[in-house]
Amino acid sequence: MSVKIASSEELEKDKDVYYIKPIEGYCVKFKECHFETGSVTVQGMIVKKHQNMKFFINICHCVEIPPPLDDYTEDMLSEKLDTNMEDIKIPMSVSELHSCLTNKNEEALKVDILINSNFFGERVIDSLFFRQFIVIIACDLINSKHKIILDPSESVELKNKKHIGELMIQKVRKTPVEAGIKEIKDQKIILIEDEDKNNGIDFCEYEKIIHGKESLPNVKMYVNQKDRKLKINVTLSDDIEKESDLMIKMNIDRIVVIAHKKTKIAEMYSRFLMNYKATALVFDGTSKLLSISSQCIQIRSLPLFGEYFLHTQDDEFNDDGDNNKYEVLKDTNSQRAIHTIVNKSLNERLILLICDRVCYEEREEIPKIIREFSKDLGIKKSNALHFHFLIKKEKIPHYNIENYIGLSPKKLLYFIGEKAYPFRGQLNSKKDIYQFLFTFEQKNITKLKTYEDLDKFLSTINNDLDQNFYMLYLNFYKQKDCGVYGINSFENAAKSLDLKNIKALEMRVEQNKETLVIIEMRLKDVKHKKCPTLLLIHKGKYKEIPLIFSPRIVRKFIEYVVENYYEIEDTWTKIGEPLTYIQLQYLVDEHTINDLQYNKKFIIAAVIGGFSILLLGFSIFWALNDA
Repeated sequence: MSVKIASSEELEKDKDVYYIKPIEGYCVKFKECHFETGSVTVQGMIVKKHQNMKFFINICHCVEIPPPLDDYTEDMLSEKLDTNMEDIKIPMSVSELHSCLTNKNEEALKVDILINSNFFGERVIDSLFFRQFIVIIACDLINSKHKIILDPSESVELKNKKHIGELMIQKVRKTPVEAGIKEIKDQKIILIEDEDKNNGIDFCEYEKIIHGKESLPNVKMYVNQKDRKLKINVTLSDDIEKESDLMIKMNIDRIVVIAHKKTKIAEMYSRFLMNYKATALVFDGTSKLLSISSQCIQIRSLPLFGEYFLHTQDDEFNDDGDNNKYEVLKDTNSQRAIHTIVNKSLNERLILLICDRVCYEEREEIPKIIREFSKDLGIKKSNALHFHFLIKKEKIPHYNIENYIGLSPKKLLYFIGEKAYPFRGQLNSKKDIYQFLFTFEQKNITKLKTYEDLDKFLSTINNDLDQNFYMLYLNFYKQKDCGVYGINSFENAAKSLDLKNIKALEMRVEQNKETLVIIEMRLKDVKHKKCPTLLLIHKGKYKEIPLIFSPRIVRKFIEYVVENYYEIEDTWTKIGEPLTYIQLQYLVDEHTINDLQYNKKFIIAAVIGGFSILLLGFSIFWALNDA
């Protein structure tokens, strides 16, 4: 395909852009992609997705794109991923869509991504961690610009090609169109009636779509699709005189407003996940109005806005048949069921009862059995088993639900890590339901309790004869300071894996020197020593999986590794040799000395002592001088 280069007259008209010829870097392949709107425009032509259409991303570089403001290392990037991913800013440019041909002369699509050349050479090219992270960001940008959904966990980096198709000249602005952050100078409450309604839906429509309600008399809600802001105005009673009279409780999808610490005056469940930690609250005592503003977080599995939930290939276990008849979910209850599956099965578990009519007996008895089962097994509320009921009014293509239900009028499904398992027993049998739940909840996870257990385990599997893969979860002590995933991500990934040659182990890493020394010496490449991390081990080698990913992505990664281990084993690290007793004791003592050297209390004491000596010296000098 020929490349059109802009003429000098065209360049004169647009002095604020660069025309850049990309420099090849590396290329990743996706075996499938999904068009959010059913089609995309490629070089002026409308293209509809056909089965098994491949997608390629050429990661390229140039000097014109600025480097990141922060000089990220792997450790810095990992730490930010564990705390606040929004702080990570890596300038990128996304090209238009272009067609290309695979090695088998099959039609495919590709996009060129541009990053800074220095950043690419210093950080990206030699780091698998950085290359995979760039792909994750690129997938989000491609989704935003071209409405194409790609699953980063399904990407495969090509070994023998640095790009696919012809690298096209890109037109890139020299400066952003507008600043990313604008100062908010006015805290005045804007009434919902004054909002621009062209880009959003108001509360009545929202409630009708989601809850089937008419409205709440004292609440008005507005969702702006352009800036993805959720705004709620709550009209308060006259006895609310100051901010301290109000208490607002929020989580990612729920808002509760409480007056005088006892009376609930408004409660709202959100279809959109909210960044509740950055929510803005403004109280106006004159108009008795409370304004709540929050940024919406998009869920990739489901569209954020629009009247219906769209069918998407990104869901686990979609039917591969005629997708046209499953284009949308129109029933409100079906929409809420899918929303519940996404939210409750990700880090927890969900039991979904589906009936073609109201099944009163099962709807009443099954939750009782689940509560009794949870109590018997000591399942905590923080890791609860959730129950949801759905009267089925339409076909649901997500999670292979249609195949599991078949012609049955009633069906029970167990969801974990966004993966479904059907119940095959009798719905009126407590024993059958108990056994079904027990199968998943009591999957064998070996506990390593001491440093001797860890050392022995690493020595036992450090050979080429053992064909098993091992998932070793290292639960470091400071997990409260870490991100949303962790023990649940590990357990849900382990419980949802159907592979027989996978064995799961867990160790709570206390701050004893022996354990830390063994990890440092035998697992030298473990970078996440402050937050929970997961090691995948096979034939004496290991690969770290930071638990910033959801259970579904962890599971997908492990399934891919088991199938393609010999293609990627060169990126794995060999387990270190066992330490002798003398070596262990020497390194433990050295560890203790280092801790004492950098102990804050000793440093403070030394500083205070130093100042004391200086003051004493000055005092003696002044005394002698007076004499």
